Amino acid sequence: MKKVLFVLSLFCCIGIAFEAFADMRSYVWTYEYLVMDTGKAEIEHYFTITAPKANDIAGKASIEQKLEIEIGMTKHFDFAIYQNFSQLSGGSFLYNGFDFRARFLIGEKNQFPLDPLIYVEYGNNADFSKSKIEGKLILAKDIGKFNIAINPILEFEKEGGEWEFVAGYAIGARYQISPLLRLGVEFKGDKDAHYIGAVVSHGKENLWIAVGPMFMISNNPKGKGEFVIRSIIGLGL
Repeated sequence: MKKVLFVLSLFCCIGIAFEAFADMRSYVWTYEYLVMDTGKAEIEHYFTITAPKANDIAGKASIEQKLEIEIGMTKHFDFAIYQNFSQLSGGSFLYNGFDFRARFLIGEKNQFPLDPLIYVEYGNNADFSKSKIEGKLILAKDIGKFNIAINPILEFEKEGGEWEFVAGYAIGARYQISPLLRLGVEFKGDKDAHYIGAVVSHGKENLWIAVGPMFMISNNPKGKGEFVIRSIIGLGL
């Protein structure tokens, strides 16, 4: 665990040392209409805590961490690699696998009523026994300082030779209070559970952070965590 924290700290120091061009996020679950600038790169660190209830975290929460390296390939296309880790309460720090992700901007900003972006992701675990293919249609719009983003999600998972299909969504709306501060609300869910939560993001393109807690607002037939909080830190290179 100490080695992992040291590596993450080292990445942070490297990021601050360079002029930055980060892919600044206003949300922690919902994607907006943007990709990295051509030839630029960034590091993002995702930190997610899931618990049975907001007041029942001690000894029962699980933690997921993702380290992403993202590169702008063209004006309309960027590519990223994720390394995924997790830790159950009292358990070992585990490597969960990797993801490859590509985003494609469609057209130009304000060309359509909602700005469209295609998101495609492929992932697998450490022994290549659990594959995942995920697609998202990002539909977003900026109206002055207000933004709304809608993400229909289609995910296919393969484990034990069989593919399973899961449909989900993420929706976000936020308002820019100042050049450094944005406040908003997010919704996310699938056939098993639905969540709502606030989100706050702070910073500029060179260094930013977004944080959002979420609470389940539906029935819970499969015993999912009823409280989730995620933070994302972005450092441009």
